[in-house]
Amino acid sequence: MINMYKMSRVLKLCMLALTVLAFGSIILAACARPGSTSQAPAGGSPPAASGGNSGNSEASVSMNATNFTEKSVTVSKGSSLSLVNSSSVIHIISNGTWENGTTPKPGAEPGAPKVSNMTVATGQTEKVGPFTTAGTFQLLCTVHPGMNLTVIVK
Repeated sequence: MINMYKMSRVLKLCMLALTVLAFGSIILAACARPGSTSQAPAGGSPPAASGGNSGNSEASVSMNATNFTEKSVTVSKGSSLSLVNSSSVIHIISNGTWENGTTPKPGAEPGAPKVSNMTVATGQTEKVGPFTTAGTFQLLCTVHPGMNLTVIVK
């Protein structure tokens, strides 16, 4: 009878462990984004996007969890810029810059395309432009202090 008691206890512990693993799997599956795959290399940040070489009608810049993967990008006059959210967080983009990485300074330079609270959701791409005036323009993410992008239009 003692052996049956031990077997029953071991069986109960095994069932408990399987139940915990099953719930863990369900929670993990529920938190995953449908159709998403990890594109980040072993270093942890997504691959850098192209920087608008001459002949390209459009440049793109990726965003990780807290920053643009490039600090500046050069685009051709008349082209647009794609902002690619490669992270699992939302970014809200506007004209302006972060001063000293802590104080947002909203505002658009003359000739800049107007960008005001553009939401770039997880895994999404949004376009800014076209940039019709040559010059240097600033974009910031209002959610992440210090997240600035300089767009140079030639």
